[in-house]
Amino acid sequence: GRGANSALEDVGLLLDELESVSSREEIPAALKRFSDKRVKDVHAATELSKQAFTISKALPSKLNLLLYTWTYLAFQKLHRLAPSIATLKPWQWTVNQDSHVSYTQVVESKSFQSNVALFVAALTFFVSGGMIATIGSLCWNGLVSV
Repeated sequence: GRGANSALEDVGLLLDELESVSSREEIPAALKRFSDKRVKDVHAATELSKQAFTISKALPSKLNLLLYTWTYLAFQKLHRLAPSIATLKPWQWTVNQDSHVSYTQVVESKSFQSNVALFVAALTFFVSGGMIATIGSLCWNGLVSV
């Protein structure tokens, strides 16, 4: 899977850097260039493995799972409606199907989709909370009976 692809990418990038080496003294610089090229993607892969099934670290686990599931299903449907729009493809599909996409790009996609989920959840909460408060106020004032 992705781990093997990542390892092969490492090998290719390392070979590219070592091919330019003409003396032993140049090896540390070549290794540094290789490391600099890979560090962002390695950090992204680590973040993805730690936070794969969460929308936000600040949310309780059950709410995270609920929002995560809702987000995954919503982006599946959105992607089916508009398959040419890359940001609508569930990031989980990208990580499993598109080995040419870097972990950094997958984390960016996950972050975008998580932010959309949080925005929609907050909007839903405030709109429904506003409606509940309005109905409650009308009932309290005797203008509407339930």
